[in-house]
Amino acid sequence: MKSVEDRYIEAVMRDVFASGRAMGALESDLRAHFADAEAAGESAQEVAALLGSPREVAASFMEGAELRPAGLWVRSAAFLADFGLCATLALPLLALALLVGVVGRAEVDPGPLAIAVTICAGLTVVGILLVYFPLFEARFGWTPGKWLLELHVIGETRGRISVGQAIVRRLSYYLEILLVDALFIPFSRTKQRAFDRVAGTRVVHDPDGDGAWWRWPACLLPWVLPAAAVTLLALFGS
Repeated sequence: MKSVEDRYIEAVMRDVFASGRAMGALESDLRAHFADAEAAGESAQEVAALLGSPREVAASFMEGAELRPAGLWVRSAAFLADFGLCATLALPLLALALLVGVVGRAEVDPGPLAIAVTICAGLTVVGILLVYFPLFEARFGWTPGKWLLELHVIGETRGRISVGQAIVRRLSYYLEILLVDALFIPFSRTKQRAFDRVAGTRVVHDPDGDGAWWRWPACLLPWVLPAAAVTLLALFGS
């Protein structure tokens, strides 16, 4: 069973986004504070109460952290990779719909099974697009595309974002006004979309990122299978 000290420090660190070196220094400072106070006769519970809530401690630390906002092009590349991955995840049912004769052959009279498969494929695509971004961003602070390009989504207090914030920042995508929303990025000092401001979120570079060049062309890899599927579909329907 974890001690009060360990639980408290873990809660603080969950709401901190900084370099590994800075986070290590923060953890060392907190443990030293617990050790000094307990040596003076205070309990771990009293020390935690005096320090304040973990979120307050994290927010106070993050006020002095320097973060680099992510611009339009790197965010667009990450979105391209994510959208390709969404398309790849939807391929199995789309391929099944093709096999039963619904896709690519207009002369085929679809049966109940074919119609059901097509509906399921459509719902799967919609479902993936609805939950993919909020699920990853609220749970991890990144999507696979953002992870590839070393980007993170954080709150205005620079901690983790909630599911609600993840959904709100994605509303422009659901409402099909993402391109208009993205135009705010170059004109914002913090590189925020309009719905980032509404949600209270920011997209920043990983302080420990290596900035390797190969990450950019790697964004095209998730599109290999969808591109192959489209090619086969064109051949199948010709």
